[in-house]
Amino acid sequence: AEANSTGSCSGTSCHPNEYQVGTSEECSMCDDSCESCTGPSTTDCTSCDPSGSLPYWHRDDSNDPTGTCQATGNSHGDCQQGYYSQQDKECHKCDQSCATCTNPTASDCSSCEPDHFLIQ
Repeated sequence: AEANSTGSCSGTSCHPNEYQVGTSEECSMCDDSCESCTGPSTTDCTSCDPSGSLPYWHRDDSNDPTGTCQATGNSHGDCQQGYYSQQDKECHKCDQSCATCTNPTASDCSSCEPDHFLIQ
């Protein structure tokens, strides 16, 4: 790389909407419903596009880091981390200090980003 070039840092050379194929340096596209993923399947999503037609991230097992993106949700737990849902059933971004939240302000955090502490 050139000394003056800039870009984002990543553990792989793959773009955010791609995943690394095995141990190779090859990258493949995520399913269209995923914003980020670990594989090609619709069930391999690690995040969903909050402004897309399938903004709600669902997973069957709380220990599984992957899930599917779906059109509807019914609680703040149906949005990916860092987003919350209200009555409009869309995912909205939490305050930047919140890891998870129930509403948009800094006082609505349910958990915090690293180096932040929950004060009730």
